[in-house]
Amino acid sequence: IKEYVDRALSATSDNRPQFQQMINDAQSGLFSYVIVYNSSRFCRNIQDHLKYKSLLESYGVRLVCVNENFDDTTPEGDLMASFMMSINQFYSKDLGRKTYLGCLKTAKECKHVGGRCIYGYTIDQEQKYIINEEEAKGVKLVFDMLEKNVSYKEITNRLTAMGHLDRNGKPFKADFSRMGRCRKYIGEYSWNTGTQRGVSKHSEKSIPGAKDSIIIPNGIPAIIKEDQFLRVQKILDERRKHRRESRNYLLARLLTCAECGYKLCVDKNNNGN
Repeated sequence: IKEYVDRALSATSDNRPQFQQMINDAQSGLFSYVIVYNSSRFCRNIQDHLKYKSLLESYGVRLVCVNENFDDTTPEGDLMASFMMSINQFYSKDLGRKTYLGCLKTAKECKHVGGRCIYGYTIDQEQKYIINEEEAKGVKLVFDMLEKNVSYKEITNRLTAMGHLDRNGKPFKADFSRMGRCRKYIGEYSWNTGTQRGVSKHSEKSIPGAKDSIIIPNGIPAIIKEDQFLRVQKILDERRKHRRESRNYLLARLLTCAECGYKLCVDKNNNGN
């Protein structure tokens, strides 16, 4: 007996490492049965369910749903199994719709929808953004140094020397360019805008593919004045322009990867490596 567990991964997708390992092991003939509590634990997508159930059968493996003991070798059992697949898919899509509408309502009230709150703010009991005064000092220092065109490495060094560390108590490894473009710092609330308007890619939950996006000026308390924010944007634009112009590599986009054929290009991290 072997367990295949994909924790915190939805069965709406087949992009689950343990699930795929199970399919591979079935092909290798390691077992004869796959036992799940119910069909929703196997797949919540009808197409995926039929695809992988058919694969298992081709490998001589039978899918057994403990809580749905239908004999799918009979017309009646097959009908009931198909019915449960439809219910599972409906439940998943309906839950997604309700979750999205809940997030949309929360966003329209300029409340924190979920994910990591950006540096400089904390979330109160009503899910509203409030300024974290100690972190806000660090944010203001970053913008002051960006405006003076201080290097990112030097910004990290100065913040560390002044006792401003990240939330894990370690020196900052933040993308200061992204931080400098975050419009939340001038009080503009945004949600589900795709790029998150400068927020770290690890912050603030968004819903890919959703049509609605929320942008509300003065929706949260501002840490940075807008005139300074605009000056910093010009500095960052110049930095990006200079970085692109300085990258004159002889073989850029001429070399290709031997495995995938993709043209190789050069990039740098914030430390210049």
